[in-house]
Amino acid sequence: MTVIGLMGLPDAGKTTVAENLEDRVNYNFYVLTMKEVSFKEYNKTCKNGLNIFPKDMRRKIYDKKT
Repeated sequence: MTVIGLMGLPDAGKTTVAENLEDRVNYNFYVLTMKEVSFKEYNKTCKNGLNIFPKDMRRKIYDKKT
């Protein structure tokens, strides 16, 4: 499997580049945006709370709350 990552500021043309690349190589790419990733992670956190994080990380988070 080959992974191609495109990074840049919002509206820099990442989607346009991906679409043009798809047209040129005649291949259907799976496009995964950071918005999708962050939304999925946010939902996991809302559903499971801080238990999704390793214990040592949770301890640091809880320590900062006090």
